[in-house]
Amino acid sequence: MTKEQDSKSIRELGVDPETGKSVTAALDRYGAYVCIGNELDREFMALTAKYFFGMITLDEALKLFKFPRNLGQTPEGEEVVADDGNYGPSIRYGDKEYISLFSHTAEDITLDEA
Repeated sequence: MTKEQDSKSIRELGVDPETGKSVTAALDRYGAYVCIGNELDREFMALTAKYFFGMITLDEALKLFKFPRNLGQTPEGEEVVADDGNYGPSIRYGDKEYISLFSHTAEDITLDEA
């Protein structure tokens, strides 16, 4: 075990059904995060405030990697993005960000609804 591995906690969550790569949750001196892949080829995503290292499930971890989600463009050509962050679902376009999509989630909102 390396010094780096010794200083962090790792939980195996399962396997990503789309890629076949392992999914883990880790907690180290920089905070909690989830990871898809192995040492040489992996993606990281920090855990938002609503998830806890010891309680996050495979489905919840995989959902984190779906964001930010591109919804399309405004008539002016600005990219519209849905995200699910620490303060809840939000929509961003240009230099504007709107938080708290009361009747929608970042997962189900469409460009027309945004």
